[in-house]
Amino acid sequence: MTKEQFTQRIKKRDKFDDILNYFVCVAFVLFGLCISYVIIDDDLNTSNILTGKYKGLLISIYLILLGMYGFWRIPKDYEVMNIRSNKSKDEKSKIINDYLSNLKMEQKTVDNGFIECRYRNMFFNKVDLRIFIDEHGILFNAQGVDQYGGKGFIDFGLTRRATKRLEKYIRANLQ
Repeated sequence: MTKEQFTQRIKKRDKFDDILNYFVCVAFVLFGLCISYVIIDDDLNTSNILTGKYKGLLISIYLILLGMYGFWRIPKDYEVMNIRSNKSKDEKSKIINDYLSNLKMEQKTVDNGFIECRYRNMFFNKVDLRIFIDEHGILFNAQGVDQYGGKGFIDFGLTRRATKRLEKYIRANLQ
């Protein structure tokens, strides 16, 4: 399986979540712009900088930035790490299984070298790992999910930490 095929496979599951997240981001931006328009349309000729108008502008800027962050962040959920190795497929599978055995697994499925699992980290957040092992290397992706399995775009670095942790473990054990 190529990196592109792996990416397409992991994207198939999350189409509805992505559409919902993009809709939420558009709503944040539009709501922020509406608040800004109302405040700017109203007269800003006031001498007190801490009036409700300026607080409203800060809220609208925050909403716009939050929506823009979502547009930037959502595609990052599909970044795939590719670690090449000359070790056998069995050795790579053993390394992955050792890593997974140390996690608080909720579910795990294996299908022709493609492993999907969900685990809870030490802060009780859920992470979906998708791993593909073949003769050439290991492809993997981590995504944070909410308590009900939905994918959000604000994960406070959970996805990045899970990816780095797995990458560090694999690189350390493939040497």
